[in-house]
Amino acid sequence: MILSFNWTWGDYIGPALFLDDAHTTLAVKLANGYVNAHGEPMPNLVASGAVMYVVPVLVLFLIMQRGFVSGIATSGLK
Repeated sequence: MILSFNWTWGDYIGPALFLDDAHTTLAVKLANGYVNAHGEPMPNLVASGAVMYVVPVLVLFLIMQRGFVSGIATSGLK
């Protein structure tokens, strides 16, 4: 479940390659849309976007960690 959520949440390269700027996903627009006058990315916005990207995956993992570990621990037992 964690990997499936992460693949869906982190689907960045597909929309970046196949969609134009008017029809794109939030992750692509955040990464490519916030640049200064010289065309360089703004570090504070990139850092805040990275935090917003990681927090849902981390929260989901922390909530599901007990079941994840117990599933691994009991998978070899009959």
